[in-house]
Amino acid sequence: MQEYTPFKRSNINSSFPDRLRCVGSTDSWLALDYADDKNKIHTYFLHNPFSKEVVALPELDAIVGNSSELFQIRKVLIRLTPDDQLVVIMTNNWNYPIILIRPGKGAWLPRPQATPFINIIDIVLLGNRLYGITQAEDLFSLNISFNADGLPTVTNIKHHIRSGDADSIVESDLDEDQHTFTTKINSLRHDETTGQL
Repeated sequence: MQEYTPFKRSNINSSFPDRLRCVGSTDSWLALDYADDKNKIHTYFLHNPFSKEVVALPELDAIVGNSSELFQIRKVLIRLTPDDQLVVIMTNNWNYPIILIRPGKGAWLPRPQATPFINIIDIVLLGNRLYGITQAEDLFSLNISFNADGLPTVTNIKHHIRSGDADSIVESDLDEDQHTFTTKINSLRHDETTGQL
């Protein structure tokens, strides 16, 4: 009779460092977070273990790379093909609850603490539409477009299923202030030539 050996981390020959953790995945892509404990900085990237392809996410690093220990990425949706690249991040932080990233182009996020974004607890991506559901079971759809520079943006929000006390204002195109906020965030993108923000 063979003796049972319990699973132990030391039994695995992992090529990933201890400070690297997977924060989400879609299809064959892993969203990874590398934590530099000394400087308290996080670096995010995508990795396809089958093709060995790596896609850096300096746009996400610029927004949440220096966040509190309480910060969590709750969900990652990845759509990466040669002609179409989009990463959607849902977090536990009211200042950036949903982040849209087009690797190498920029990022979009709503104004801090904006509804309905802060109420969304789960998301799914279908084509260029992001669907979000709230704890009250309201269903929203967010239309995702790309400007001339390829930056992602939410152009309008529709409220498909409404609970009794829902805000009807969200059933319209986003206002000019939202575009201004997005432009300011995109100006914080990581400058790859100098390594500065």
